[in-house]
Amino acid sequence: MRLGIAAALALLVGCTGLDKPAIEGYDSIRAAIVVETDAATGKVTASSAPAAKEEVSLPDVSSGMDASGQFQGSVHTQRARSKFYVEGQKLADGSVRIYFVSAGQTPVIETELQEKPWTETNPDSHGYVGEPWRKVFWELIEYRHECDALKLRCLRFKTDRMKLSEDDVRALLAEGRKEIRVSQNEYRVVGLRLDVDQLIAVLDALGVRERFR
Repeated sequence: MRLGIAAALALLVGCTGLDKPAIEGYDSIRAAIVVETDAATGKVTASSAPAAKEEVSLPDVSSGMDASGQFQGSVHTQRARSKFYVEGQKLADGSVRIYFVSAGQTPVIETELQEKPWTETNPDSHGYVGEPWRKVFWELIEYRHECDALKLRCLRFKTDRMKLSEDDVRALLAEGRKEIRVSQNEYRVVGLRLDVDQLIAVLDALGVRERFR
């Protein structure tokens, strides 16, 4: 095994200019919204992902111990990427689902592939949104790896989402703030801020904004 049995570390070094800034302003965000319709089910999905900020970092060096006890290093060229955005779904029966989505890809090394995959939603996983805080639960949507033939370079794709109730959405809009504060865990510390125009634009793309007034 190239990296041996020692736990290896991947150092993610932020590089200036790699981040893709968010699109700002309702009109620009609304124009960027992607709307897709499932012909089989009639479900309409609207996503603000194209308007969201993409955070990008460039992994530098992963190092570990080989079978002979010597430390080795290997340069990884894949970039870690992450986005936080709004997704809305309008079902054939007219019901609406709104999510705050956290999606990302992270370079991982061989030893990390041996970890037991987290492939089920933890029913206790939750965070908070708004002011005052409203408790919402996380759902796991995707957890997978893509590797080269030798598994020397791999990407882990992971997507989670916060499921908001209709009351949650109404409360967030009623705040009248430009940004929605988000805590990704139970500690209720602001870790992310989401442009409220992303939420409004998704509701408009689905044609359901009026029901949340």
